[in-house]
Amino acid sequence: MFFAVDPQSDVAIYQQIVNAVCADIRAGKLPYGAQLPTVRALADELGLARGTIKRAYDELGKLGMIEMTQGKGSFVCYRAERADSRKERAMQAIDNLISTLESLAFTPAEMSIFFDLKLRQLTSRDCDVRVAVAGGPEELLSAMADQLYELGGVIAYPYEDALPADGSVDLTVLRAGWHEHVPEETGGTLLRAAVSATPDTIVRLARLQQGSSVTAVAKSEEYLDLMRKSMRDFAPEVRLRCLRADELSTEALQGADTVLAPAGFERLFPPQAVEVLSAYSAAHPLCEYLQQIDGGSMLLVREAVSRLQAQRRRGLI
Repeated sequence: MFFAVDPQSDVAIYQQIVNAVCADIRAGKLPYGAQLPTVRALADELGLARGTIKRAYDELGKLGMIEMTQGKGSFVCYRAERADSRKERAMQAIDNLISTLESLAFTPAEMSIFFDLKLRQLTSRDCDVRVAVAGGPEELLSAMADQLYELGGVIAYPYEDALPADGSVDLTVLRAGWHEHVPEETGGTLLRAAVSATPDTIVRLARLQQGSSVTAVAKSEEYLDLMRKSMRDFAPEVRLRCLRADELSTEALQGADTVLAPAGFERLFPPQAVEVLSAYSAAHPLCEYLQQIDGGSMLLVREAVSRLQAQRRRGLI
């Protein structure tokens, strides 16, 4: 596969991969049934973290471009449709819109904001439940929002600072133990959810070699504290050093056997930090760290979302 990624771009690296593969598939360079490189192979080829490639492949699967079969690999499953098909007409309309916005000197990041705004306005008329997520640093709230999106029919809004006090959300999910003031009109339902390192993260930490040197990197000091606690619990024999993403440099990673970084760091960290970590992961292990809503709390959230979706369909909210 021949394409490059641009760490300085406003477009997330995983999305650049999705765009490039989609373009090759639609252009016939990757025909129906063609096998894609493994996650490991493409990560090594591009010098990226495997988690970045895995996320890109997952997104391509959701788009119906590829099919991933356990033990066999990932294969192109997209078949070109007739030029007059609804999908082709839609893609042409989007291409025309992008061309118009480019002629007005809007950047891809600005276009994304416009599209997101309009889509939110559209989905707010449907049965989607609007959920506010709060009570932690950006890394944690982003992971919690991703988890809620996977439920389907949910629009999640992370709030690092003050919660909305205008009743604009249907459900507010607060990290348990967060003691900041909660406005009375945050939303119709309020849940406090416990968070914890995911089972996959715990396994990765437990497999770290005793006595090895690990550098943990996060955007916020609060998320570094969560990393420190997990390391004490699951990898106490490892020598740990912590760095803020804005302090990250190639020199700062010298001597590190492994780097511990938040899952999805590509869309959270500044471009320079992403570039440093991508270069590092080309030759060294990069361990992704993820905290999300734990299983018990997630059951309560699922029940609340299902109840609110039913109420919205009946026009009760």
